[in-house]
Amino acid sequence: MYYKKLTQIIVLLAVLVSALGFAGSASAYSCGTSYTVQSGDTLGSIALACGTSVAALTLANPKADPYIFVGQMLVLPGAYWDNGNGYATYVVSRGDTLKSLATRFGTSMDVLASLNGIYNYNLIYEGQRMAVPSGNAVPVPPPAARTPTRRPSRRPPQVEPTPSNRATPCARSQHASMRPSTTSCWSTPRSPTQT
Repeated sequence: MYYKKLTQIIVLLAVLVSALGFAGSASAYSCGTSYTVQSGDTLGSIALACGTSVAALTLANPKADPYIFVGQMLVLPGAYWDNGNGYATYVVSRGDTLKSLATRFGTSMDVLASLNGIYNYNLIYEGQRMAVPSGNAVPVPPPAARTPTRRPSRRPPQVEPTPSNRATPCARSQHASMRPSTTSCWSTPRSPTQT
């Protein structure tokens, strides 16, 4: 019985030590939030070394596609920098959702969607640059309230009578709701040759 308990404790300690030993090297982004291009690097080799994809790198670095050069700094998914105007830029990393980003930056999904022109809340991409509130200086305005659209009226707009547009007996007789008048009008009809 004593040996059984001792064996269980040793196995448990071995499992814990091995799990803690591998946790440090198993991070998804071993390059941090930026990478400086070195001689012989390609977008594919950088993506492989940093645990991301070429598509995410090109989305995060629009000027890096298709050419990169030695000394160029590439931002990686997960990067964040303050723009100094109340907003910051965040590069979406793998596993991010609009809801998780809204929680992280203390705002709502509606605000993030309106800041970034997002119409489908379920569709954001790794490497996508997003404007997020930085919490400094300028408060984030709420999204514009949607007002219900009204269908146009089928009735023509009402015009206030003035001396120039006051209805004459002729005009009254030709109104849609009245029967045509059998009496003559004040003015005589023009012939097609008169202007």
